[in-house]
Amino acid sequence: GVQYVVRDTLLSAVEMGGEALKSLGLDAAQVERSTELFLAHDRKTLEDQYALHHEGGDLVQSARDAATDLRRLFEVDAAVDTEADPDQASGEASAGAAGT
Repeated sequence: GVQYVVRDTLLSAVEMGGEALKSLGLDAAQVERSTELFLAHDRKTLEDQYALHHEGGDLVQSARDAATDLRRLFEVDAAVDTEADPDQASGEASAGAAGT
């Protein structure tokens, strides 16, 4: 059977997303942490869904739950960043207002 799987577009998409985050003003450490959080979550989701597939579980609900978990993970991470750098929250708000 298959012992090793490479999803060839995943890493390029994550890299492109990181570059987009940098262009939005995140520093390299924030981008690295965000991409690592995403990749760890993705790896766990893939493993969980693989197990569900073999057990006959509900993959659609699993995907919905994983998306909710990922959103919460990034919300918590953003809150930690804001607490560490209160100026970042006001900068994001004014950057968002300038774009509208």
